[in-house]
Amino acid sequence: MVQKFAAAALSLLERAFGVVVKALTVFITGRKTPAYHPSRYYMRGPGPKWIAKHGVTSAPHPKFVRHRSSL
Repeated sequence: MVQKFAAAALSLLERAFGVVVKALTVFITGRKTPAYHPSRYYMRGPGPKWIAKHGVTSAPHPKFVRHRSSL
């Protein structure tokens, strides 16, 4: 019986602590949710399955090609 009470009290304290931490975070940062950074989630270029299916058909973009005159 005492163990169940202790577990319930600990659970309640953990939730209360989480609420306090969240409230302080909102107070300090001024925003409710973390900032969304699409660059963290966005795929940069075709994946290996696409390359295997379609092959590499395009030449590199001219911006990224080094010319002999610039070497």
